Amino acid sequence: MRHSPGRDIFLRALGKSEENNPFPDFTMREVRPGDVIVLCSDGLWSALIEDQIAHIVSTRPSQQACEELVRLANEVGGDENISVIILSFSQIYHDSEGVHIQSR
Repeated sequence: MRHSPGRDIFLRALGKSEENNPFPDFTMREVRPGDVIVLCSDGLWSALIEDQIAHIVSTRPSQQACEELVRLANEVGGDENISVIILSFSQIYHDSEGVHIQSR
């Protein structure tokens, strides 16, 4: 993860500095029931090792895992923005028309 070519995907998507325009990446991946995706800031992945993150995410419900990851990153001196989102796929719906979003 630390040396992954995609490790700065969020910085590219948001713009690395005021001079840089955002450059989002669009990638399609197949997900299956049981798959988990962790999206996190460099403040989290630079503070914790990949095995720690994987263990916490695989042994706790998503909300508790997020809270624990942020707490641990802060404990080891997280001096940057520490953000994490965990996406857990329990069911996969296939819709030929795509995704529909309704606002309330």
